[in-house]
Amino acid sequence: MGNQIRDIISIGDDIMNYYKKSKKIFKEKIKENRNISKVEWDEFAQENSLFSANTLMFHVDAKSFENLKEKLS
Repeated sequence: MGNQIRDIISIGDDIMNYYKKSKKIFKEKIKENRNISKVEWDEFAQENSLFSANTLMFHVDAKSFENLKEKLS
């Protein structure tokens, strides 16, 4: 039972690190190109194993992609 709990905690830690990495890189990308589109981000995210725009929007409670850019810039 102890190993199962440790595995679950490890998965949760991995997901948080994945989220933090995605958020950090998203911030860098919007600094480079404030006009980046949702499609461009999603393609970049998929190629680099990052969270999609929709997932980031959910996590920061953004109403739109433009709102996400505002909240994270």
